[in-house]
Amino acid sequence: MPDNQDALTRAELAMEVKAATNLSRRDSRALVGDIFETLVESLSSGDHERVKLPRFGTFIVHHKSARPGRNLQTQQTMEIAARRVVLFHPSQVLLSSLNPGTDS
Repeated sequence: MPDNQDALTRAELAMEVKAATNLSRRDSRALVGDIFETLVESLSSGDHERVKLPRFGTFIVHHKSARPGRNLQTQQTMEIAARRVVLFHPSQVLLSSLNPGTDS
């Protein structure tokens, strides 16, 4: 797993937006924050099961059913509760840019 030094942070993303758009630092941070807030609200509210960002990918809410599980330390069986998780499917454009010269 990569360490955090390889991660692009929200603040760094806002600085990239600032440089590309000539927005103020405050406005670019607000824009990035609003985009992420809208993404989270759309997925968590149940209004949308998918958020599609062309040329980037699609975020999909997946419903996992309750299932039996086991505590590996005590070997005790237990019920794992039903839950919702978010899956990400990258677009072909993103995959192609990650793997140039391949037909991914």
